[in-house]
Amino acid sequence: KLSGVYRTCRTAAAALSGKKISLVDGRNVSAGSGLLAARASEMIAAGKSHDEVVSALESWVPKTNLFVDVQTMKYAVRSGRVSRVKGLAARILGLKPIIGVSAEGRLEAAGKSFSRSGNLSGIVRTIEAAVRKRPLWGYGLVHVRNPERASLYAEKLTASLGRPPVFTVDADPAIGVHAGLGAVGIRDLGEALAAD
Repeated sequence: KLSGVYRTCRTAAAALSGKKISLVDGRNVSAGSGLLAARASEMIAAGKSHDEVVSALESWVPKTNLFVDVQTMKYAVRSGRVSRVKGLAARILGLKPIIGVSAEGRLEAAGKSFSRSGNLSGIVRTIEAAVRKRPLWGYGLVHVRNPERASLYAEKLTASLGRPPVFTVDADPAIGVHAGLGAVGIRDLGEALAAD
């Protein structure tokens, strides 16, 4: 839903007949895909089979959460992801939205506050609550030309969770187009529970 990469990969895989290629729709971009790849590489290094890695990847996809702290709704409105009416209302009220991704891979509102510091506190609290329910494998940070804010999130989350991010990188263009300059995305990936 977020990009055409999955469809492109399906076409490429079909052209490579005779090769064992499995595609997993991660319903993610940027940090989410990076966390899934990092976790899969651990399994490969541990000697797990192709099918075991694919099965694990498919089970991890719904265990990822995304929170994007945006500076303005302007870019989400321009890209068509948010209606002009909602964008105008957010601007008039001074709301600073937190954007998430649904289980189907669609962008959606995940929270809001009246300040960026409110977004920071809200996102950290939400991740802390999620970790109480399901152990955390790791988290990654991406930013749209805002390394200072990404460092602030890294500092707060490291203190709260007791571990640094798996990575902190520049966001891919899709996040930049929809979230705009100054945005910071936080993607976490939970561990499987014993009953999973």
